[in-house]
Amino acid sequence: MKKLRRHWLWLAVGWGTAVLLFYFWLRQVWQIEAANRWLALTLPPLLYCLWVVGSNLAENRRRGETAVLPTFGWGNRLTLLRGLAISMVAGFLFSPWPSGWLAWLPMLLYTAADVADYLDGYLARITNHATKLGERLDMEYDGLGMLIVTLLAVWYEQLPWWYLILGLARYLFVFGLWLRARRGLPSHDLPHSVHRRVFAGFQMGFMSSVLWPIMPPEFATIAGTTFAIPTALGFLRDWFLVTGRLDVQDGRYQRIQQFLYQSTTRWLPPLFRLTLASCVSAVFLALPAVWPPPAWVDLFMS
Repeated sequence: MKKLRRHWLWLAVGWGTAVLLFYFWLRQVWQIEAANRWLALTLPPLLYCLWVVGSNLAENRRRGETAVLPTFGWGNRLTLLRGLAISMVAGFLFSPWPSGWLAWLPMLLYTAADVADYLDGYLARITNHATKLGERLDMEYDGLGMLIVTLLAVWYEQLPWWYLILGLARYLFVFGLWLRARRGLPSHDLPHSVHRRVFAGFQMGFMSSVLWPIMPPEFATIAGTTFAIPTALGFLRDWFLVTGRLDVQDGRYQRIQQFLYQSTTRWLPPLFRLTLASCVSAVFLALPAVWPPPAWVDLFMS
């Protein structure tokens, strides 16, 4: 445990060094006031991420074992990089969207977190270092990342204000469970769902694309609404499951789930293809009036 705590301290030193180096670089290429604001807004989520790690070091053990592993392992290290990248994205809040190639920085940082999220579990499994700590970090950083990127997308006016509700969804869910516990009401464990994890990955990918400087806000809003509806329904279903209003073994629930699965795998793909073809046609018809896009001009000419 002492060795693991030393690793945590070195992690804090490494994160602090990386943030300071990034900050001094930002001062050279961005407005000094904006760079100072970036540092001030990066530190709170960074400290929170460090606190989550440091307060749960005892969970750095494999399932079914009691021995605490002396190192974080490659999977957890990648997850920790996610925490650093997510915290650095938060620094861009409440500042104007940077111009030129700097405008791509928030997207690149969040995309790095997305890629790390895709690979960290795989690395943990192939190195036999899958731990409860890794599961906790994955869950905490997912919620924090979604909140931060939603705040930033709304601040940049890429998404409407009501999308913040989805950014807060996990925290509202946890708060609801806490209220039930305070009132002495029972709560059930969520059943494992591959589809939940896959859809979360699609949601993160979409939020990354929203931060592209060339993404039109109107298109982002339409696509965001398309993602928001099933996301909200998924949280509602999970709430009914943990509160006992739905039972995964119930025949009616299984029939509804099967119907939804068939709808999304058989009927929706042709509809999406038709919609995509219509959108592409509309883009080509409107292309002469909007080419070249101003964001591309700013990117390559600044």
